[in-house]
Amino acid sequence: MSSSPHASRIGARLPGIEAFRFIAIGAVILAHALPDLPHDNAALVLFRDLARCTVPFFFMVSGYFLPRHQPTATVALASFRRLAPLYFGWMAAYSLLWLAIEAHDGLTAADLRTLMEMVLSPGLTGGPAVHLWFLPALWIGIVAVLLFRHDLRLMALAAAVSFLLGLVLGGYSEALGLPRSPIWVARSGPLMGAPFVALGYLLARTGFDMRPGPAALVMTGGYLLFVVEQYLLSAGYTRWIFEDFLLGSAPFALGVFILARRCSGPVASRIAPLGRLTLWIYCVHLAFLYIAAELMHITPESGLAPRLALTLLVLAASTLSGLLAERIRAARAKPAPEPEPARGSGVEPG
Repeated sequence: MSSSPHASRIGARLPGIEAFRFIAIGAVILAHALPDLPHDNAALVLFRDLARCTVPFFFMVSGYFLPRHQPTATVALASFRRLAPLYFGWMAAYSLLWLAIEAHDGLTAADLRTLMEMVLSPGLTGGPAVHLWFLPALWIGIVAVLLFRHDLRLMALAAAVSFLLGLVLGGYSEALGLPRSPIWVARSGPLMGAPFVALGYLLARTGFDMRPGPAALVMTGGYLLFVVEQYLLSAGYTRWIFEDFLLGSAPFALGVFILARRCSGPVASRIAPLGRLTLWIYCVHLAFLYIAAELMHITPESGLAPRLALTLLVLAASTLSGLLAERIRAARAKPAPEPEPARGSGVEPG
């Protein structure tokens, strides 16, 4: 641990945060590798719930490093230019993969209608790529923070209202007897992204910090609250009801973020350079997961050991593909050597 959370940086980033970004994406892959679990698998539920801090953490990282002094329109447009191609490009790629899988048993008109309904969903779910909801939710959160960044108190109030509204329309909607609006189906992302982006931004602007002990207590308390909420919401069902965001998500993610921000040392420094690949891994990992699960004959009855092996294989393949994509981009960006000028042209090498 470092006595100062800003003691060591990689570029403009903190090694602890960069290292945990890579660890967190591994936890996301594990959560996707685990099946829906019946109530007699409480131990696996507790294990899986450890990953529920990861998406809020990613939102917070984006808010923490959001530019402070650039014009609102400039930042919003730059974010859109980065996220929109990823969303639509990967949705197209996963749509082709989905069609290839369905074509194995013969494509029908009903299959094509199903694909179009997924792609055109008002909830911005990413079509067959169910994890891509994160990208539009992130952009909405960034824009919301930019609009409120000149009044931090108003930002905090708006974030709290958005968070509570997300709970009402999302995880708590059925318990409260309310219908879940279709536009919030995607993990309540449009409402839940903004509060966590705002939380990260507020931490950066205010300089708020905690010592490791209290931060660990906040993290543990948030995790336990999340587990209790999930247990109560699952009452009456034969299988656990998994929600991405509950009341415990906020202290859980806050504690994790502060601990990650304070973390330093040789281990964090070695893992940190892989943090830059997180967004690529997030986008590509489901494709590797589908393929690897088929090759490894993973079934709903498969235990934890083969699913851990599946997770490690998918993480390794996604990471290597990210490194390869970086090399390809670098090669394309490298300027071609200038042709040697003809002798006597007046432009001599020298």
